Amino acid sequence: TFSLNQHVGQRTREKGYVPAPAIIGGALECCDHPANIGGGTSQWTTTLYNATFFAGLEDVFHQPHSEVISRYPEGREATLGWPAPDLVFRNNTGHAIVIRATYTDTSVTAKIYGDNGGLVVEAGLGGRYNYTAMITRHEQNDELACGTEQVKSEGTGGWSVDYFRYITYPDGHQTTEKWTWHYTGLYKIIE
Repeated sequence: TFSLNQHVGQRTREKGYVPAPAIIGGALECCDHPANIGGGTSQWTTTLYNATFFAGLEDVFHQPHSEVISRYPEGREATLGWPAPDLVFRNNTGHAIVIRATYTDTSVTAKIYGDNGGLVVEAGLGGRYNYTAMITRHEQNDELACGTEQVKSEGTGGWSVDYFRYITYPDGHQTTEKWTWHYTGLYKIIE
């Protein structure tokens, strides 16, 4: 069993991690909260999650974002925080695996080398459903005149989505795994 948080540890400035926006309390915030340290961790976590997904490895735990991020496959993505959420998977192949990570200024790549016994893995996505209204949150802003308000963040509604992993074994039989995730969306924040 491999835990990304156990392997990497807490992201800190001392380790060279930098601040970046993060979804905190339903809003995209930057950059004074401890959760903001570790820019790029969700990109890496999603990339590694997809490598394990298509290798046919067992998903022990992962958590998508609360807001859809258009550059990630809807539903089939993962965020990372400290100490949670984490990305945890199990090598259920019976053979050793090696994870190779590479990056450029504009991309990250995760490759898993090993023997998965000849599995063929495909992904599927269901349609959006279970739409939910936008959540509104009020925050105190002492710089505003008494009795006035302003919108700090417009927010979005939410929806649920199902995604699937179809695994075909060398003998021809197939299994289907299903995950469901509900994107709550970003909150509308009124000061």
